Amino acid sequence: MQKLAMLVFVACAASAAAQAAETETEAEYVDFIEVFVGITHDDGENDPSLGVTYEHRFGRFGTGFIAEFTKADRRETILAVPFFWHPADPWRTVFAIGTEISDGDESFLARVGGSYEIEFSGWSLSPEVNVDFVDEGTVLVVGASFVWKF
Repeated sequence: MQKLAMLVFVACAASAAAQAAETETEAEYVDFIEVFVGITHDDGENDPSLGVTYEHRFGRFGTGFIAEFTKADRRETILAVPFFWHPADPWRTVFAIGTEISDGDESFLARVGGSYEIEFSGWSLSPEVNVDFVDEGTVLVVGASFVWKF
């Protein structure tokens, strides 16, 4: 499953890079900082999650980093490099690869998800749903991000 997730990520990134190069002259460059609050559902247990995401958006695409902390016995921190695609405003999808760190052990992580941005003056609220593929299992992460654009 991890190899399939990596293959899908690489294919999407290559496609996005080609499209971004074609539309570079009309690209919109925006930076986002997000604070995520949510619930991580793993093996029948729900644990609170808190995270920070940075995105540098260029046109319909973006990249950045994700750092997320979950208070649970086996899952504590994830660090990932995301690839964002904004198919149509206010929708956003994410494909990310990274690592899960728990008690000093590291595991490969692939994340797929989506969000919907509700804009207010100077900031927005984005409900989101993500699925993490870790150690041949899946983890559901649901919550909302408070987003500041600059």
